[in-house]
Amino acid sequence: MRLRVDCASLRNRQLHEPPRLARPVRRFLQPEGPSHWGRDASLWQVPFGHVQLTDSRVVLLRWSKIGDPFKRTVKDSESEHDLWLLYAQDLPENRYLMLSVFGPHAHKDSRFQSYIRTLKVDIVEPWLDGRLHCFEPPEDYEP
Repeated sequence: MRLRVDCASLRNRQLHEPPRLARPVRRFLQPEGPSHWGRDASLWQVPFGHVQLTDSRVVLLRWSKIGDPFKRTVKDSESEHDLWLLYAQDLPENRYLMLSVFGPHAHKDSRFQSYIRTLKVDIVEPWLDGRLHCFEPPEDYEP
């Protein structure tokens, strides 16, 4: 089954060496991922996951020396550069919905839980139920 990646309206951010979030991310959903992506992990709220991102050149330099993306994290002292690419996953249909870049201070922002609930009700549940259709970039899409 072909992997599908849809994009909800992604919040535009100025990231150093930016990951092109609107470009198809199929090739990035590999075990190693690109060097500017950190840890990819599930959230406690199913079906959400997040990829650790940063806008810090210092953090990116450190990550470039770490082969295992699970070990690419942002330190507590660098929380102003703590960003998450939020996504939802539809396992039965083998598709992902890129939702938003959340941060800074992604790990400690008090608004995060209510933001996730809002995304789930307004976007993710309708997408999973087939009531919301989001942009699915073709394989050769360039923003």
